[in-house]
Amino acid sequence: MVPGVATTTHSTASEARPFHARRRASDERNELAPFHSITSSARAQQRERMRRIGVLVGGPNDATFRSRFAAFQQALQQLDWIEGRNIEFNIRWGSNDAERLTAESRELVRGRPDAILVEPGR
Repeated sequence: MVPGVATTTHSTASEARPFHARRRASDERNELAPFHSITSSARAQQRERMRRIGVLVGGPNDATFRSRFAAFQQALQQLDWIEGRNIEFNIRWGSNDAERLTAESRELVRGRPDAILVEPGR
């Protein structure tokens, strides 16, 4: 100890640094925070796999189907499933024809979707 000089003990390494050095490090972290957030978000989006949903419609592509499908898409968007960003749809119509429905369903399954939504015919 040196007479006339005040001494303090520091509990952490950051406290042992002069105040201006601690402030600079803190300022740098704060200034870089938005960039870290942007790059983290971009990396997460790059890693996100596109999910495929097959849609098999027994009936025609009519206003009733389009209305129901729009409601389905809106519900997915509320859960952050956005067409073109992380989800894609492959829609097939049977037009109330059993043979066509069978062929379309085979083709749909051949594409190996992550899920299949079925809208029955009328």
